Amino acid sequence: MQHWVLCEILGDLSRTSQQHLLFVSSHSMAPWTVPQPVDYTQERSSRTRSRRPFDSVRMEMVQHPRSLFEYAWQQLSSKNGIPYPSSANFTSQVWPYRLSMLLCETNEYIATEIGAWLELPETISRLNKSHLHEDDWRLGIRNDLLLNFDSDLIFAEFDPMRFEHHGPDACNRQDRAVMYPEDLDVISTAFAEIEKPIILQISSYSANNNNPHRVVEQVITQRLNNSGFALHGRIEADGNMISLVYVRGISLWKSQEALSERFISWRTSL
Repeated sequence: MQHWVLCEILGDLSRTSQQHLLFVSSHSMAPWTVPQPVDYTQERSSRTRSRRPFDSVRMEMVQHPRSLFEYAWQQLSSKNGIPYPSSANFTSQVWPYRLSMLLCETNEYIATEIGAWLELPETISRLNKSHLHEDDWRLGIRNDLLLNFDSDLIFAEFDPMRFEHHGPDACNRQDRAVMYPEDLDVISTAFAEIEKPIILQISSYSANNNNPHRVVEQVITQRLNNSGFALHGRIEADGNMISLVYVRGISLWKSQEALSERFISWRTSL
């Protein structure tokens, strides 16, 4: 779901007047990955249920691509869609104009793979400028770094394992793969005084620890509203996975439901 949303946003952005995009990623995965093993005999497991749509899309897209996401995936991977491309890879494929990237990754091995990808001749020729921050995104996505890029607009993707709305007294802050309410202040500070259009995509993969979508959405929206961001889209795959799209200085759709309706139509076609 996350990358379907990403590709749709990029496609819609490409029809605006902006020509140079800065893509920012908080948790940059390796340029290509192989999915974790799944026991398909365990029909009721959440991993099996989430993998079924993934397998359905990747096996059918060769014959019947139905979305920008599938067309890009087809171009970036082998015939069966494996290995699976990263957000940075999808962005480099879908965005048709000038492109720069600010990528963050805490895992040393994965960061090495990203660095190697950024140094490929074809990647160097594709990107105007790139920066890889090999540490926590909270330290890498900073106002001074963002201001070093001369892009026309910014698209920032945040994809923690989950958004945790509880305070420190109910949930400790040791898991840095989780996003917490105070992290939204880090985001607000990073994008402060930047006047160019900004799009934020915040995705969560789990509602564990009593973090239902409606509660999570309310906490994120209230916090970001204070920095001038408005909720522009809400896309839910199930009770766990959700992507929220926030904008400042730009509008892509007539309503908050527009992108969700497109997603439901696409899912129905599978």
